[in-house]
Amino acid sequence: MSELKEIKPEYAEPKMETQQRASDVFGMFQTVSVAPTSTPINWFNQVQIYINGATHRLYVYDTSTNAWIYVALS
Repeated sequence: MSELKEIKPEYAEPKMETQQRASDVFGMFQTVSVAPTSTPINWFNQVQIYINGATHRLYVYDTSTNAWIYVALS
């Protein structure tokens, strides 16, 4: 009687980047110098980075209240 061998598929182990870079975030979302007021049409427009002088904010459009909210970045 022949012996059965287990065949395992070969695959690369996923690598996780442990260090996040601010430049990656700034490249993903629109950067504006005036606070957003328009209603966004897609998800990427619902997140905007506001930079005006020394003031940095992350604006997010809240679909439940239909209003822009922000958090100050430092």
